Amino acid sequence: MPLAYAGLAVSLTVIVLNNLWWSSALVNYIAPSPIAIFLFVYGFVGLLRAPQDDAVDAARFMAGTMAVSAFVWTLRIAFLLNVLGWNTDRDVADLTIALFAIAQLVTGVACTIALFWIEVRRMEAALTKVAFSDALSELPNRRATLQRFRGEQARASRSGSPWR
Repeated sequence: MPLAYAGLAVSLTVIVLNNLWWSSALVNYIAPSPIAIFLFVYGFVGLLRAPQDDAVDAARFMAGTMAVSAFVWTLRIAFLLNVLGWNTDRDVADLTIALFAIAQLVTGVACTIALFWIEVRRMEAALTKVAFSDALSELPNRRATLQRFRGEQARASRSGSPWR
């Protein structure tokens, strides 16, 4: 993560220097993008490498959303360079910035939903563990034993073998 802090420091330095000396709108719009792309890719790789055991599907959804976010930020750089670099029409630039802001909000909402999904799955797993084990010894309790017995009974009746 030190690389992310270094990238953040470089981005902030470029923005500060731009506002003090250069005064280019293009730099202010593009300078934060590389660090955002790096963080989204870092999160994407981290979630794919080690997803939450209890929330694998939610972690995959979150990773996919992060990949889409990185792609949106990359497109943002390309479009801003194209629109602000070659075009002097301020309305086109404002429309481009607004459309990418909307796309970033949508991906942000999707990431938030994925975080809630992950947290709900983790809480469900914790509640299931509490419901089916003894708090002190963590051994299966009566409810877990009866559930296991019913499962074995159903398996035996499906397979046609006698159960004891």
